[in-house]
Amino acid sequence: MSNKYVQVSRVHISTRSTSKTCETKDNKSHNLLNAQVSSSNRTCETNRSGLALLERTVEYIVPPKTSDDARGVMALDLLLRIPITRRRQTRASYFNVCQPAWTMVLLSMVLTLVLINDMNTYGNLHYRRRREALLQGLAPSPSDEVPVYPTLHVEVYYEALCPDSRYFIMKQLTPAYEKLHKIMHIALVPYGKARTQEKDGKFIFDCQHGPVECRANMVHACVTNLVKEEAKQLAIVHCMIDKNDAPMKIGQKCVEKYSENWEDVESCVLSDKGSSIMKHMGDMTNNLKPHVSFIPTITIDRSQDDQKHILQDLHKILCKRFKGPKQPSC
Repeated sequence: MSNKYVQVSRVHISTRSTSKTCETKDNKSHNLLNAQVSSSNRTCETNRSGLALLERTVEYIVPPKTSDDARGVMALDLLLRIPITRRRQTRASYFNVCQPAWTMVLLSMVLTLVLINDMNTYGNLHYRRRREALLQGLAPSPSDEVPVYPTLHVEVYYEALCPDSRYFIMKQLTPAYEKLHKIMHIALVPYGKARTQEKDGKFIFDCQHGPVECRANMVHACVTNLVKEEAKQLAIVHCMIDKNDAPMKIGQKCVEKYSENWEDVESCVLSDKGSSIMKHMGDMTNNLKPHVSFIPTITIDRSQDDQKHILQDLHKILCKRFKGPKQPSC
């Protein structure tokens, strides 16, 4: 009896011990699982915090007024600064534990930043190609060319003392040029119905209104030769032709009024240079087809068509003949 009891008791005790061991193991497994779940939750929370931080960083640290190109590059650079090991751990934890939506959010952000960068990089490709071609001295491709409309070339054949020439320059040419100078170029040819003779190697001129007009024509011719700015040429001629009975005196006054050097003009008038320029003006006038019959004669792009209307309303005719966009004053 005694031995049996002892044996049973041992069995009973062994059973209780085994039960406690199992309970202990179960508790340890349960605690370990809870610890793993807690760790996973903490990992998820950490990763979510990291995403929130990345979003806030991209949204607030990158200045709002930054250009799209710079903004995309800065945001992508910020993302790449995250250590590789951290990105790998984060990626692994997302796929294994966290919700897949956050992975898609991060991926969408990266793809969006890359897309913004590509759009800004290649969106200006047309401009970059044109700029590079210009820097290299190359002609732009046909697709890059902007339509260019030729300006109107207006030549005025006149005489310094001719009343009709005076009226046209002051009342028609100057006002039209002030409004339409962007679409026209002018050439002033002060010769008219004069004649040129050569004697002892020098040119002698006979003008319709006498020697004073020849001297005035030469002053005008030297101005057009020495003053390079077209608008200033016309302004000086406009000033002189208003009262041209004392050519040298009025010439000096008008030339100096527009800050040009009168000594150069005077030297031109009194030298063979002035005579050569006048000879050239005469050749231009005499070569007109048809020949000059009225002074002033105006050509627009070498054409003498519609002289009557040109003399009456030059502005209107220029607006009509220009092939480009309509000008504001038209």
